[in-house]
Amino acid sequence: MRNRESAQKIDDAAAAWAAKIDRGLNTEEQAELDAWLAADKRRVGALARGYALWIHAGRAGAVAVPDPNPIEVERPQITRRALLVGGAAAASLAGIGVFAILREQPGGIATEIGEIRRVALLDGSAVTLDTASRIRVAYQSFERRVTLLAGQAYFEVAEDPARPFLVEVENILVQSLGSAFSISTAAGLPISIAVSTGRVALSRYVNGVTTSIARLEANTSIDVAGRGDVSLQAVHTLDPVELDRTLAWREGKLSFAGETLVEASQRFARYSAVRIVVDPTLADERITGLFAANDPRGFAKAVAVSLYARYEENEKEIRLVRPAVIKK
Repeated sequence: MRNRESAQKIDDAAAAWAAKIDRGLNTEEQAELDAWLAADKRRVGALARGYALWIHAGRAGAVAVPDPNPIEVERPQITRRALLVGGAAAASLAGIGVFAILREQPGGIATEIGEIRRVALLDGSAVTLDTASRIRVAYQSFERRVTLLAGQAYFEVAEDPARPFLVEVENILVQSLGSAFSISTAAGLPISIAVSTGRVALSRYVNGVTTSIARLEANTSIDVAGRGDVSLQAVHTLDPVELDRTLAWREGKLSFAGETLVEASQRFARYSAVRIVVDPTLADERITGLFAANDPRGFAKAVAVSLYARYEENEKEIRLVRPAVIKK
């Protein structure tokens, strides 16, 4: 049996690749890197760490005297092409995601409809963006701040007591306390926060005044009203099944546990240009199950069989209709 590659050897190779990525890869090198990453899942994390260290080392060597008025260290924007990793890394995101190491990108980091992306940040943290989501990152000497501008994101935060990690969404501020957590925002809906490890502290700021509103422990969630509303729902404890269901989107899955068919179809609309149109007589039917987010047709066909509905489709939409009852 072949000896397992040591962590030190992986880190050494990752450091070498980080240097090559910084000066730019040719087609042959990109293919070689993809194959290297796909051969061992540990290499993806090692490369992210190595690249972050390389960038920090480059900055340290370029600055002889500390700047008394530090500017943003990172506002991610691509100035070199993103590193897209296939193979095992992409498979772990159910075939529709990519892992990316990004640098300076105007307007922040964003995903398209149907895309899920995991991004390594320069401090060793990572963020997974759901479909049609967008963030802006601003790192300074005294804090690390991310603004969730649209959609849903899952943050895995590297600890740094000297620089707190904050996520801003509408007028809510979420501070990580050694945690991994998800936040989602959508027009007309509350801001939803779920914590898988560690703790987070929530505060609301209005007219320049910040007020603490809650603390969440691991395996809990909360819905918070956004701008213009001060209501707050109770903290909900998540059992392991509920937590997995809440975070299933990271693997390209949509999990339902009693949502209406209309609600389910609206969630599918975020992942595909193909719309599911539901007959009003079927709208309130309840759905339970786990489905591939990028397969609205498979979902609709399963629902049609389950509800004895008629399935109709064209290139742009799928219709679910309850057949008329024939009176004898």
